[in-house]
Order: sequence, then structure tokens, then C-alpha cells
Amino acid sequence: MECLKETEAHPLAFPDMEAAKGWLSRPRTEVLVGSIVMVAGAAFVVTTAGTGVLVLLPLAAL
Repeated sequence: MECLKETEAHPLAFPDMEAAKGWLSRPRTEVLVGSIVMVAGAAFVVTTAGTGVLVLLPLAAL
């Protein structure tokens, strides 16, 4: 949490999967692959599907 304060970054947390999917579907210039995203209390990791498509992979699957 101290690192987040230093970089002024905010943790990603969404109330449900629809909100998270909406966030991923918006065009963005920067998303760090490997970021951890919380969706309704479950942890997911941002990965790619080979063609540059962003995917949320459950952290438990790793």
C-alpha cells in the first residue's frame, strides 16, 4: 500500500464481473499485464490472449 501511495496509483476493484469487463473493453494506452484486479472479492490477473486481447485470469488458476 505504501508503494501505491508513492506512485499515486489506485488499486483496481470492481463490484461485479460486468463492470470489470467494461473496464477491459475500453481502449486504453496503458495496462500493465500481470496487474491484480479484485472483482467481488475474488482476485484476477490481467493477461493477454496472444492477439493483444486483455483477459482476466483467476489468480487461483496460477
